[in-house]
Amino acid sequence: MKQKTKLRRMLSLLFVAICASTVAFGVGVSAWSLMTSSQNQWADNESVATSTTSYAAPAKAPAATRTFDGLAETTVAVIPDGNSYTEYTDLAEAFYDASAGQTVVLVKDLDISVTQGADQFCAEIPNSITFDGNGNTLTVNRRGISVAPQSNNVKGKFLAPAAVSTYGFNVTIQNVTIQNTAAQSRGYGGRCITTRGKLGSLTLDNVILTTDGTNYNNTNAISPIFIGGSQATAATINVTNSSIITDADAAKGDAITTINPIVLNITGSTLTAANVINFGEADESAGSNGSTVNVAGSTLTASVAAFHFYDSNIAVDLASSTVTGAVAEFESTSGNAVAIAGGQFSQVVDDALLAEGYICHKVASDGLYL
Repeated sequence: MKQKTKLRRMLSLLFVAICASTVAFGVGVSAWSLMTSSQNQWADNESVATSTTSYAAPAKAPAATRTFDGLAETTVAVIPDGNSYTEYTDLAEAFYDASAGQTVVLVKDLDISVTQGADQFCAEIPNSITFDGNGNTLTVNRRGISVAPQSNNVKGKFLAPAAVSTYGFNVTIQNVTIQNTAAQSRGYGGRCITTRGKLGSLTLDNVILTTDGTNYNNTNAISPIFIGGSQATAATINVTNSSIITDADAAKGDAITTINPIVLNITGSTLTAANVINFGEADESAGSNGSTVNVAGSTLTASVAAFHFYDSNIAVDLASSTVTGAVAEFESTSGNAVAIAGGQFSQVVDDALLAEGYICHKVASDGLYL
């Protein structure tokens, strides 16, 4: 359902305000310090002066950036086109209508949950577009939103996209909270975004993804981001200024699960789960063998491990980040490598996980390691 409407005024853009808070350590405290070996001049448990260090702040709820005049009451999304826009009463239809390079803008909070049963996805993004949540909240269940250039069973409908990329399509999702809050006792629950192969890149900017982990009997199915399908060519996943949380206690699920190779870049974000990143082995998929991960200025909280390796030849670089819980858990050790260059940790860091030239040093009595 759509209709063409002229803008009564030009789209106004507001700056997205993101508050930055820091975790700082002052002079004369005791903690563990991760420093270069050339800087090693302190003895364990010695009270020392330390410089103030800032770490990533948790993501805030996105702010609205666009306003539209004269929308019908039933409109849930628009596709801007110059000085006009097309209105939609069905978000899934807006995704299918959007051509490569266009933006779908959510104009209100929306629940697109599907009934239990055959429906697997609440909506599908099948092309190289931007989904701008415009500061609104999108509620999903089951596998959430499918990011895939193929038609799946979405809300019981088989929709043919206007123009579908066959390989290497690129999707950006920004300024939105996507929450999966439904109780789920079957598999494939607890996801916000599921990719299904043929992906070039997925970029999340100023996004909050949450699942209500306490409601799920099948805890292994909980994963706000699931890189699925079967894809041997590594897709690039960018997570910036975002928050991905399975449950507040980090007791269940994975913030990100991948069963295919990826290049994952996480910057200025907060991720909380039993396993922050789960590198799965091949299971009707290519497996995560060969993945590379770069994490900087972020906060990772895990009850099991920040990085859980079930596949091989995976390289993780971690810098200037905060990790609560174990850094790594290895079910497979073949060719896997973690290189940590600075940060704050709740547990002592094994020397084997440190980048060349770094050591873990204790400079506080509060159980923190730097």
